[in-house]
Amino acid sequence: MGFRAAIFDLDGTLINSIEDIAGAMNEVLDKYGYPSYSLDDYKYLTGGGAIELVKNSIKKISNDGENEIEKMLQEYLDVYAKRNNSKSKPYKGITETLKKLSHISIPLGVISNKPQIQVDKIVTQFFPNVFLAVQGSQQGVPLKPHPEGAIQMANSWNISPENIIFVGDSGIDMETAKNAAMYGVGALWGFRDAIELTQTGAKILIQHPSEIIPLIIDTKT
Repeated sequence: MGFRAAIFDLDGTLINSIEDIAGAMNEVLDKYGYPSYSLDDYKYLTGGGAIELVKNSIKKISNDGENEIEKMLQEYLDVYAKRNNSKSKPYKGITETLKKLSHISIPLGVISNKPQIQVDKIVTQFFPNVFLAVQGSQQGVPLKPHPEGAIQMANSWNISPENIIFVGDSGIDMETAKNAAMYGVGALWGFRDAIELTQTGAKILIQHPSEIIPLIIDTKT
């Protein structure tokens, strides 16, 4: 197909981080007297950013709701940081695929709703010197599925959005791709299923990261 650049979601697409996310959030929930959740539950609770994770994890908050959420958010971020991505790891085939894409010198980026400091740490730890642009949650840039971050990244590369693939495992990612006029590639190895990806606008579904290569390689051979 000959796309000229690729943007990736992080959690559920590049790395399987569900155990670290669940472990940190359950620790905080337990401290505040809320019930914990299973790993499968967290595949649907996560994706909208840290504050949304906290809100999604609480079915009924106390009368001091907003203050409690803010306290829990900060504690979650602290606990998550201390876990140091100890149980997180790249999905099978991701590292090899990124190496092949790097060898043909196309721009690669990451856009995540995680806080920027966490995104930077994970990318440095698992994918050093691979991505040209790395964007997490930061002041002044709306979270996915708003297209602003993706469009800014495309503009920085001087590449039209329609020439970029956006690879992700959730409906939020496919909506981001659609909103930014990019080609949404649904990753079936991640947290969500084919139905969600298709219903939210995925142009293609892939079973393995290596299937990204043919989408790009045409322009470089």
